[in-house]
Amino acid sequence: MKKLERTEDQKPGTVTYALDDGRHVTLEESAVQQYGVKQLLEWLDIELPATTEKKERHS
Repeated sequence: MKKLERTEDQKPGTVTYALDDGRHVTLEESAVQQYGVKQLLEWLDIELPATTEKKERHS
């Protein structure tokens, strides 16, 4: 997962991530700071590719 650079047309207060499988997700920046990306994706039922999850568990 990679945090993308902010674009001119992006809503203020949001951050976009590119998932390893090519999907993009935009989240509220304050929620990311409070709960973390992984927790928000879990609550939204967005599954990360298995290879990413394995890497995060060993980090």
